[in-house]
Amino acid sequence: MTIGGHVIDSFWIGSVIVIALTGLYTVVGGMRAVAYTDAVQVAILIGGSALLTVYGLHILGGWSALRTICGSDMFNLWKPLMPRE
Repeated sequence: MTIGGHVIDSFWIGSVIVIALTGLYTVVGGMRAVAYTDAVQVAILIGGSALLTVYGLHILGGWSALRTICGSDMFNLWKPLMPRE
């Protein structure tokens, strides 16, 4: 789309529309509506993450296959400052 000699791609058009609709939704529905929407989004994100993790581990061959592929260093919460030799 070209406006005033500037080419605007669909990413920016979509972004502006989403921002405007979010602002309108917040003003009309208030913070209670935003809190309910956030609660639903949290449930969807956690459920989707759990399903994706289970599916990915199933396709990969299980937890042991993941540990074999990645190596034990990827499962350390705190990595040493100096690399092992």
